[in-house]
Amino acid sequence: MKECYFESVVLPRAGDRLLWAPVFSVEVEIFQKGLIRRPTYRFERLWIDGLTGREFFCHQVPPTKEGPGEISSVPPRLSERDALLRAEASRCGLPEGWRSWASYLSVKVRSETLQLGWRHLILKEDRVVDGLTGKDHELGLLAPFVGLSPPPRC
Repeated sequence: MKECYFESVVLPRAGDRLLWAPVFSVEVEIFQKGLIRRPTYRFERLWIDGLTGREFFCHQVPPTKEGPGEISSVPPRLSERDALLRAEASRCGLPEGWRSWASYLSVKVRSETLQLGWRHLILKEDRVVDGLTGKDHELGLLAPFVGLSPPPRC
């Protein structure tokens, strides 16, 4: 499996801490049809978060850069096999709710294209900004890696 390091879409400010976080990417073939929809067959690159296992889409593949530097990294919580299984179970844009009853979706994963990438997580006080998508998250899962105690469970 090939590894690469992605450049951040969001630039960190002075005083922000950076972490490398794992992200798996794999190419998938998607066949979709429905009652009132023409059949479509397309190829896409699916991105799977190596910490939470959630899928997300990047509209364009971000440029890569050299090596990790002196930034610490968070180990992946998913194995390669789990990442491939999550990709195969992906809904890949199929509508949810009552609209999905008349649709059929088949996802075939090209396992030879599995790639482990590393993206920046920008730490700002109690928030985390994903450097690849620009989305803002709560610290929650990453608290032990940052050196904070995890929040109490309810």
